Amino acid sequence: MLRSPSDSKQLHHSSPDLTVKDNKELKQTIELDSVLLRKRKHDDDFNDSFKSFTEEIKKTLCNWKSEIVTDIAQINNNLNNVIKNDLAKLNETSSVLRTDINNMHKEFLEMNNAVRKIDVKQKEMICDITSLQHSVQFTSDQQDDCNKKLDSITINMKKIDLIENELEEIKKENRVLKQDLNAKDQMERMMNLEIIGVPESKTENITDMVMKLAQFVGEDLSPNDVIHANRITPRIAVQGRPRVIIVKLRTRLLKDNMLSRSRKIRITARDLGMPGDSPVYVNEHLTFYNKQLLKNVKIRPELNSINTFGQKTGGFTSRRTTKAQPSK
Repeated sequence: MLRSPSDSKQLHHSSPDLTVKDNKELKQTIELDSVLLRKRKHDDDFNDSFKSFTEEIKKTLCNWKSEIVTDIAQINNNLNNVIKNDLAKLNETSSVLRTDINNMHKEFLEMNNAVRKIDVKQKEMICDITSLQHSVQFTSDQQDDCNKKLDSITINMKKIDLIENELEEIKKENRVLKQDLNAKDQMERMMNLEIIGVPESKTENITDMVMKLAQFVGEDLSPNDVIHANRITPRIAVQGRPRVIIVKLRTRLLKDNMLSRSRKIRITARDLGMPGDSPVYVNEHLTFYNKQLLKNVKIRPELNSINTFGQKTGGFTSRRTTKAQPSK
C-alpha cells in the first residue's frame, strides 16, 4: 500500500490569497491528487486481481485437496485391500503353520512315545542280554564241568574197558573152569543111572528095585554089580513127585546096556512090583549144567539138536542142522 505524504492534510487547505506560487502549488496539488487517484485506482485493480488470484488459488488448492483426498482414499483403499489380502494370506499361512505345528507336535509326541517304548525295550533287551550272558556263563561253566566230567568219564571208561577186558578174561577162564569141572563131574557120573518116577515107600529096598528093573528089561545084573543105590532130592523139588534114584554100577558097559534096554520098552511102577501105573524113566545121571542144556535144546529145537552123549568126554556133542528134529 502507498501512504500519503505527511503534509497531505495541508494540501487540502487553500489560502485566501492566491499567488503564482499558489497556482503552482495548486497545480502540483491537483497533479498530486490525480496521481493519488490513479494510484488508488491501480491499488483497487491490484486488490481485485489479488482477490481473484487468491480465489483461483483457493479453488486450485481445493481441487488439489479433493484430488489428494481422493488419491489418499484410493491409496487407503488399495492399502487396506493389500493389507487385507496380506492378512488373509498371513492367516492362511498361519493356519497352515498352526496345522503343521500341531502335526509336528503330534509327531513329536508320537516320536517321544516311540522313543520311550524303544527305551523300555532297550532296557528289557539289556536285561535279557544280561540274563543271557549269565545263562551263557552258567552254560559255559556247566560245559567246563561237563568237559571235566567227560575227561574223568573217559579215564574211567578206559579203566572200565580194562576191567571189562579183565572180566571177560575171567569169564572165559571161569567158563573153561566150569566146563572142566562139569566134565570132571560128568566123568564121575559116567557109571551112574538116574531112575525117575519110582514111588517111595518106607520099607523099600532100592537095590532090589534095581534088580527087578534089570530083570524086566532083560539085563543080566547081580547085586555085586550095584556099587550103591539111593534116593536124592533134586535141586528143584516138585510137590508130590517122588525123589529120583541114583544107581552106580560096577562097569560102564553094564550102565550102557541097562540104559539102552530101558529105552526100548515102556516101564511103569507096576512092572517093579509097586502100586500104580505111573511111568518110570531111566536116564543118564547128568550134571545140573548138562540137564539145563538138554532142557533148553528140547524147548528150542531150532537152535541145536542133540545127537550123542560123549562117552569119553562125559558131555553132549551137538551140531546145527537145517531142520531141527525134536528130541524125544
